[in-house]
Amino acid sequence: MKGNKKLFAIFITEIVIVVLMALGIAIYYNKYFDDQYATQDEFRNLVNSKNYTVEDLIRSDVKVYDLASTKDKELSLHYIVANSGKKANKVFKSLYYQINSRKQSGLMSVISVDFFNYNYYSLENGGNYFVVAKNDNTIFAAAALSQYKDEINTVVKDLGFSYPSNTIYVISSIVIVIYILMIVVMWKVFEKAGVKGWKSLIPIYNCYWLSKISFNKGWYFIFMLITPINILFIPATSYQLSKKFGKSTLFAVLSIFFPYITTQIIAFDDSKYID
Repeated sequence: MKGNKKLFAIFITEIVIVVLMALGIAIYYNKYFDDQYATQDEFRNLVNSKNYTVEDLIRSDVKVYDLASTKDKELSLHYIVANSGKKANKVFKSLYYQINSRKQSGLMSVISVDFFNYNYYSLENGGNYFVVAKNDNTIFAAAALSQYKDEINTVVKDLGFSYPSNTIYVISSIVIVIYILMIVVMWKVFEKAGVKGWKSLIPIYNCYWLSKISFNKGWYFIFMLITPINILFIPATSYQLSKKFGKSTLFAVLSIFFPYITTQIIAFDDSKYID
């Protein structure tokens, strides 16, 4: 009973933390992107100040479509306002796939962000640089040689289509929280199996002991390191680990799909390790 109360408290704490983080992120990003909305006049004023040539283009599914380009046509900027969110998504996806189709094999720099009604995607490949971003019903796209990358990024920022620089910190914070939690969970699982908890902290070595705990064969950890064998072996390890702690077949099967949850249950409930 004591173990079940502890497990319940841990789950409630996790849920509260996740909900608060999600709520905070939602409020922050909605406010951020609302404040960043660029108008057609702002776009025209900006590109005119940079000596671009601006043209009005006509599409049946949009209200506004301006094309700004340099005289040599090596750099083009598109400002589009769709009639509805549905059409904006359609236009954005069309531009996204046009850019995505430029991908080639080899090294390339790709950034993709998607928050609420905001989308951002950029690609640098083959000496070219592309950006497509959507803020609500307004879409900005750019295509140019890589030498114009800094200029495009400046325009993207000036028009408010860039994503917050702290996005990576938010994502990293969530990953770190989950990572720390899993360190605690695996430490507890190792201790319940009669293995010193610190052994769960050492890369590769922890795989050896996890295999030993699950299969009584430590050398099986080699299968975790070999692709594509590990695609099957890692779920099998979750299944076998559950059985080693006396869990039902249903629980063991669920552990294949939800190891993050089931491993926590094993760590903090009253189950005993079956050697």
